[in-house]
Amino acid sequence: MAQRQARAQETRSMIMAAAMRLAERKEIDAITVRDICTEAGVSIGAFYHHFASRQELYQLVHEDFDQEVERRIAARQDCSARDTLEELLLFQVSYISRQAQGVIAQYYRAILAGSAHAAVRQDRPYYRAVYCCCQQLAQSGQLRPEIHPEQAAELCILTTRGTLIDWCLHGQSYDVIQKIRTIIPVLLRGLLEDPGNE
Repeated sequence: MAQRQARAQETRSMIMAAAMRLAERKEIDAITVRDICTEAGVSIGAFYHHFASRQELYQLVHEDFDQEVERRIAARQDCSARDTLEELLLFQVSYISRQAQGVIAQYYRAILAGSAHAAVRQDRPYYRAVYCCCQQLAQSGQLRPEIHPEQAAELCILTTRGTLIDWCLHGQSYDVIQKIRTIIPVLLRGLLEDPGNE
């Protein structure tokens, strides 16, 4: 059973990697399921065993990101909520800019074209982790009392997403990781009760 699951996950990963490679060479709308299967070296039946459609596949690219978020959170159990929050926000921008640099604009277009908008679900590990950090900041008295943890989490997520979209609009012409490194401290000064604790 475990071996079968491992093979299934490997096939799924191969398909996703092939789709990302293809998206670096051509528009997502021009990529067919057959193209993806040929690139991945799998059958069309294997594709549909793992994905309902080509659109679903591109919307699920965030799964690898979420798994890495969970690993990072587990490794940061002894860190402060503020440090963990900073790490999460920086990680989102650095992961997306490095892993999907060639296809980031197409990735966002695929997300916007989807009806479910799975990438913005609040039950995803990334969203839960950001909210958890904001809750901890509120419980420790560090979050400004007029800001609810949900509002703080939403502001953090909107800031990183907006920065990535701006980067796309500028043709990925600047260092987005450096940009978010300068934005995060400004964001946290606006959210935290005592900005002197940086």
